[in-house]
Amino acid sequence: RIKTCEIGEDTARGKPGVGVCRFRPDGRIFAVGGWDKRLRLFSRSAGATPLALMRTHIDSVTAIDWAPDSATSGILATGSEDGQIALWRAFPHTNREK
Repeated sequence: RIKTCEIGEDTARGKPGVGVCRFRPDGRIFAVGGWDKRLRLFSRSAGATPLALMRTHIDSVTAIDWAPDSATSGILATGSEDGQIALWRAFPHTNREK
């Protein structure tokens, strides 16, 4: 099961427009979908500055899910009120052997 962020009343008042939040299975990166039609990726260790800001939807992002192997593949999907599903590849880990 993929862990989710808690989006309660305190969070909603502090950052209006957050619709959904999901951690990548390895817990290092989390994705936040917003009413502003954007997907933001954050590092758990980097603080409040987004690693990436992505936009393709024409309505609010309401669903996010990471692939089970997303730590290596970087694959995640987003869904929106616009009825569209978008697939993304973001920050995959690679094993480079020298």
